[in-house]
Amino acid sequence: MKLINYRNTEKFINYGKLADANERAMRMADFWLTGKDLIPKLFQVLAPRYQGQNGGYTRVLQIPNRNKQDRAKMAVIDYNGSCLLPLPLIF
Repeated sequence: MKLINYRNTEKFINYGKLADANERAMRMADFWLTGKDLIPKLFQVLAPRYQGQNGGYTRVLQIPNRNKQDRAKMAVIDYNGSCLLPLPLIF
């Protein structure tokens, strides 16, 4: 399981909003995003969606703990304004 820091996702979107004017933003995205298919999504989908906002791009939703394994706390990072349906919480 991967640990994702939601503050980093907001930082990447801020870099994505600067991409056309800032070469450093492109280099940072190329360095940190290991899935190279995520780079076009950052600059062509997410950055234009949040162009008018200064923050608050994501929210963290807690979901139930894993019962059968180690009872680890679980969460989902959701992008505000996403076109996908919200995840149903199953208890």
